[in-house]
Amino acid sequence: MRTGCLILTLVLAGCSQFSDEARAIEEAKNAVADKLKDPESAQFRNIERCPDSPIWYTGEVNGKNSFGAYAGFERFYSLGPVAYLESEADGEMGWLAGDAMIDCKGSTLTLQVKEALLEGMPEDLKRDRLEAVSAP
Repeated sequence: MRTGCLILTLVLAGCSQFSDEARAIEEAKNAVADKLKDPESAQFRNIERCPDSPIWYTGEVNGKNSFGAYAGFERFYSLGPVAYLESEADGEMGWLAGDAMIDCKGSTLTLQVKEALLEGMPEDLKRDRLEAVSAP
C-alpha cells in the first residue's frame, strides 16, 4: 500500500510540474502574440526554456503583417507577461530586448555582442550589467 501511495505522489508531482510548464508557455505565447499586428494569426515553434535562465522562454513566432501575409518566423524572448521580439533590439529602447537576449543565451555571446545589445542603456546600468554578466 505504501508503494502505491509513493507512486501516486510521484505521478501527481510530475503532473504539477508539467502543468506549471504548460501555463508558463501559454503565458509566453499570449505575451508574444499581443505584440503582433494580428495576434490571432500567431504561429509558434521551437519554444523552450532559455539555456542560461530557467525563468525565460524563447522560441519563434510568425504572424500576419499589414498586408495579411505571414511575415516569417522571428525569435522571441518571454518572461511571464513580458515579451520581446528580436527585431525590437534595434529600437530606441532596444536595450531592453537586448538584455533579455543576454539573460537567455549570454554564455554563448562575446563581450562585444553583449555591449552592442545593451547600446542605449544608461551608462551606469550598462557598466553594472556587463560586469554582472561577465563574471565567472
